[in-house]
Amino acid sequence: MSGNQKHGPDSKNNAVSTRNSNTYSTQTPKISLLRRGLREAMSGKYVKMGPQEFLDTFVEAPIGVKEPMWKNAFNKVVNRVKEADLCESILKEINRRTICPGHKVIGTPHRADPHDDSHQKVDGGLYPNERTPADNRNSWADQLVSFEWKQEDVSDDPFDDSSAEFEATSEKRQKNRGQIISYASEVLLRQHRCFHYTVVIFGVYARIIRWDRSGAVVTEKFDYTMRPRYLCQFLWRFCQLSPEKQGLDPTAMRIKEGSDDWTRMDRVAATKSDELKALEEARREKAIKNSKRTKRTKRRGKSKKQKETPQEQEEETPQEKQVWLDAQHADFARQCFEESLTSDWPRWRLTVCDEPADAPGGDSSDAGASDASSSSTRPSGKASRDFLVCKPHFKTPGVAGRGTRGYIAIDCETGELVFLKDAWRVDLDDIMREGDVLEHLASKGVQNIPTVLCHGDVRGQCTVTYKFKQREAAHPMKKHAHYRLVEKEIGFPLSDFEHGCYLLKVLLDCLYAHRDAVEKANILHRDISAGNILMIYKHDDELGCMMPLGLLNDWELSKELPLPNSGSGQASSARQPDRTGTWQFMSVASLNDANKQMVVQDDLESFLYVLLYFALRFLPNNHPNVPSFMRHFFDGAYDGDGFYRCGLVKMMAMQSGAIEWKQDRHTKKCLQFLYSPNAEIPHPLNDIISTLLQWFAAYHRVEETYISDYSARATPAIPKRPVLKNPWHKSRKGKERLDQQIVGDSIPAFTDSDVAFAAKLSSHDAMCELFDSVGALPEGWPADDKTSNQLRDTINNQVLPTVQESNAEGPTGQMDLDADLRRRRRTPEPVLEPPQPVLEPPVPEPPQPFLEPPKPVPQARNAPRKAKKVPPYAGDRVLRPRPL
Repeated sequence: MSGNQKHGPDSKNNAVSTRNSNTYSTQTPKISLLRRGLREAMSGKYVKMGPQEFLDTFVEAPIGVKEPMWKNAFNKVVNRVKEADLCESILKEINRRTICPGHKVIGTPHRADPHDDSHQKVDGGLYPNERTPADNRNSWADQLVSFEWKQEDVSDDPFDDSSAEFEATSEKRQKNRGQIISYASEVLLRQHRCFHYTVVIFGVYARIIRWDRSGAVVTEKFDYTMRPRYLCQFLWRFCQLSPEKQGLDPTAMRIKEGSDDWTRMDRVAATKSDELKALEEARREKAIKNSKRTKRTKRRGKSKKQKETPQEQEEETPQEKQVWLDAQHADFARQCFEESLTSDWPRWRLTVCDEPADAPGGDSSDAGASDASSSSTRPSGKASRDFLVCKPHFKTPGVAGRGTRGYIAIDCETGELVFLKDAWRVDLDDIMREGDVLEHLASKGVQNIPTVLCHGDVRGQCTVTYKFKQREAAHPMKKHAHYRLVEKEIGFPLSDFEHGCYLLKVLLDCLYAHRDAVEKANILHRDISAGNILMIYKHDDELGCMMPLGLLNDWELSKELPLPNSGSGQASSARQPDRTGTWQFMSVASLNDANKQMVVQDDLESFLYVLLYFALRFLPNNHPNVPSFMRHFFDGAYDGDGFYRCGLVKMMAMQSGAIEWKQDRHTKKCLQFLYSPNAEIPHPLNDIISTLLQWFAAYHRVEETYISDYSARATPAIPKRPVLKNPWHKSRKGKERLDQQIVGDSIPAFTDSDVAFAAKLSSHDAMCELFDSVGALPEGWPADDKTSNQLRDTINNQVLPTVQESNAEGPTGQMDLDADLRRRRRTPEPVLEPPQPVLEPPVPEPPQPFLEPPKPVPQARNAPRKAKKVPPYAGDRVLRPRPL
């Protein structure tokens, strides 16, 4: 699989996180926006529990060891002081007593982890004595329990015991909750854990939190100065638990520096092929020769007597360049593995149990264990296989969800470089594991999909928080099972395409895979996105060079389609009560209706958005502000009634069948791709995009009319056509006109041609023929139409993250409908006085002769001045001149 891809969206069920913590988001989120997205993704996923019940359920007492007395353990803690003083006094009491045998609590309120790009500073952490930070600097990779101190008793409490929702709603308390979630997310990201604990202390009160991939169990607040037993018991018992019961994954062993596995990883990373070494040496010698010729030419030019022509540089021929590119493509996996061996991430030996899904498993609530899930007919292979990994090639932030991480790994058995995917899959009876789906597709002859080497659930590792959540709750929790999948191919990210025609060819290959899955296996992918489409290079005998081949990856959200002749007449019921997909590439209909059953047209629309995403970023076009447009088109959303819906820019494009913007007050301009930034020559990609936009606009017109006339359809939780609240106009008249523009008056009734266009999307054939007509070979395309990344931050002029740095449960930088809306809300509107009643009509002046200019009329000193004309108001409300 890919080097720079995100192999599968992480918990695509929450609409907020689908936008916020996503790899494909077009903006770099700040830490405050990151925490806000994480907080909203965790909304409704907390369980309140009494302190003693929490200890008895999750932290068992050691057998045969007498528990010390904890009376007056924290009576010397100074209350009502600054946060730093409170932290120091509690740390002193904990480390002075024998509360944490074999461990130590270190305060790190001012020293962040040097390897953390976000520079977050947790107040303290519990560490084993052998891995205690020497410089009192935070270390996410070694922290066992996180500590966070706050000063105030009530206003700093991130939760509210008196509220039915349990989540505090004040701004300060919400920020504190997002802060502790971000700390737990970093620990789960850096370590291989099944769950993690956090201790939150605010004033004289404290809470203990247990995080796993389903949610969090939070104790009721308790006064640790009056009842120190709860906090002391937790720390004392925790320090005597085994590493597995402390939350660490026993199938992930940390590799020590200098060991055989460590040396083997270094050796594989440094070993280049003989062909690549020879090419590098030849290129180095050519560069030295060219450098000497340049110096000799300059030296001769200084002499006036010698007039010699400068020696020509030995340039690289196209054949040599192609050979070099082919060698680079073949060496891509080793380069990715070499980049992953960094000093800021520990190295691990991971075990993958290659077994069928119906293998027996245990159920242990204290360690978060449960039985293995989902049945499968896959035969059992070797019991287990080991792989060596270091830094994840991609990772998804967040606590609740899949927590997907992808690694370039060494197969300890064969020594080959492979791709390993570590995730917490949703464990439901009717959801197949991704490896089982891929093997089923391969058995049906589906082309252009990854090759499965081994896969299986990690025995005994399932979430348990969902067990304590009431089934009738408004926010149901999901059961997640730890799962690992190993694939043969290590592909390039789609952003590495060399020409526009290669981008189209890769998408065409994935369209073939999608068509085969639907027609041969009756399975719909349901998550077409930029990170799930990969490139591998294979040698083409006819062309004599390496050519890209597209692979359609990440089938974990796929679902079997209802059989056309089943006779039920009803679509299959939703397996999860949330959205499915990646926000930036989901269809308009699925964004506007969370309960919509995905169909083939939704995935085909996602293919169009993937094409637009990369074409806008890397191909010349006529848009004056590409970053702003992409932010509004892909990240845009409308927030209303507690649900996020499709953004206005994408919705209007699908309604009108064109991507347009106002060049000035009276002129609209349509999006056009160009041969080069300086040549106003239309690109062949324009015909494809304009045709697809017309097809999908016709499909939406036909489909929307059908849905509105279908009375038997259940009322969706999210209305099909949302009404945008317009903050610009105060007048109701202007608002009603904008509502009509968005809701329906601008959408004419569909015609016969709309029906014909919509019918083209009922299968893959028309779209495949359209792509194949111009995208098979680079002939007729610009030779070098790919430009630099145009998606740049307008503030710091830095390239924004590509598809390996985000998450599918939602962007982790909160983006509303427009960033402009918030700016306009902060900008006060001009205050216009309402029109006053006209007492006397103004007397018109007599007309002046045409040839003579009007003479100025002398006015008396105290004569009243003429009323000034007031420009019309933006909301179509004309103000008359005020009477004197």
